[in-house]
Amino acid sequence: MSRSKCMLAAAVAGALSMSSAAFATLSFPVATSGPGQTVTGFSLVNVPITTGALADDPNLANYDTYDLQVNVNPTVGGAQDFWAGGDMRFSLSKGKFYSPPDPDASGLDVDTGAPATANIVGLRDTGFDTYVSRPNRNSNVAIVGGSGDLIFPGSRPVATMPHSDNASNLMDISWGDTGTTNNANAGSNTANPKTVARITISKDAVGVLHGRMTSTGDPSANYFFDAVVGPEPTSLGLMGIGLGVVALRRRTK
Repeated sequence: MSRSKCMLAAAVAGALSMSSAAFATLSFPVATSGPGQTVTGFSLVNVPITTGALADDPNLANYDTYDLQVNVNPTVGGAQDFWAGGDMRFSLSKGKFYSPPDPDASGLDVDTGAPATANIVGLRDTGFDTYVSRPNRNSNVAIVGGSGDLIFPGSRPVATMPHSDNASNLMDISWGDTGTTNNANAGSNTANPKTVARITISKDAVGVLHGRMTSTGDPSANYFFDAVVGPEPTSLGLMGIGLGVVALRRRTK
């Protein structure tokens, strides 16, 4: 890892530790870069686009895909814990999110959960749509609205997801698991890390992600994560980003 990446990782890790409860029930993997981008921060983990999906939509060659991942501590104070929900704002100043072609408006472009069409030849590109989910890409989630002011100033009552009929440069959403403790995929009975969103962005994308997740073990605890996508920033720029993250977290504790 380069020196500048280490600096950002340290800054964001410090912000995460200040925002977590006494029982660190949720944690986030270190981000990994795709072949066309540099990603620094946490939770965005690169997923290779399959040859089948590329065959069904060659335009995917211009994109990289990431899973938004979280680790859930099996127990909090002796009780089983479960992922409850997330709050995220991912804004691109350059580039766009991927939406699969859907010329007949037949529902191929989804907002929640891995699409059922993902394994059908001719539609395998839909598996790399941009969507949120409950752990491990299941669709039984509720969209609550847009992100709240704990992660970005202001309040947005309506979620924004990228589609072919908008600019496709903003993902702003709050979502939760409608089953939680009854959901077999929600808690400690599946392996970590757990995927709670899939995000596909163009290789020229530049943007910043701010996010927050919660669990059932301590509903009042907020677990924050951040990531930066684009050309590798300078050390000075990374220090500014890190300090900004820390300041934001102190303000919202």
